Amino acid sequence: MTTDEHQQVVQACRASVARDLERFAASGQRALALASAPPEPPRILVVDDEPAWATTLRRVLSGAIVIDATGDFEVALERALTGRFDAVLVDYCLPGTGRTGVEFIEAMRAGGCRTPVALMSGVASEVQLAFAASRVGVVAFEKSGDLQALHALVKGLLGR
Repeated sequence: MTTDEHQQVVQACRASVARDLERFAASGQRALALASAPPEPPRILVVDDEPAWATTLRRVLSGAIVIDATGDFEVALERALTGRFDAVLVDYCLPGTGRTGVEFIEAMRAGGCRTPVALMSGVASEVQLAFAASRVGVVAFEKSGDLQALHALVKGLLGR
C-alpha cells in the first residue's frame, strides 16, 4: 500500500467515525430532550349534562389538568374505553340519555376500563349517592361550592 492509499483509507475511516459520532450525539440530544420534556398534565373525563360543571372544574384546577367533558352517554363511553384518562367524574343523573351514572360505570368496567372514578351528584341524597357509589366500587362526591373537597377528590383519584 502506498502512502497516498494509506492516507485515503485513514481519511475514509475518520470520516466514517465522524458521521457515527454525529449520529450518536444527535440521538443522545433527542433522548435528552425527551427525558427533560415536562410530563403531560393529567387527563380527566367528565360525564355530566351540566356544561357549567366542567367549566368550574377547569377554572378551579387552573389548567393543571386537562378536562374532556361530554353529557352524551355513548360518546363518553367511547372516550373512556379508547382514551387515556387518569380519572373519570360521572354525574349520578344523566337526563336526556335515559341512563344513569351507575350504568355508565358498569359499562366502563364491562369494557375493561379500570380508571379511577367518582360518582357525583348535586341532587341525590347523600345516602342515595353513597349507596350507589359503593354498589359499583367508586368514590361518591356531592357537588357543592366546597373547593377544598373538590381538590381533595381530584388528588385522591390521581393518587397524589
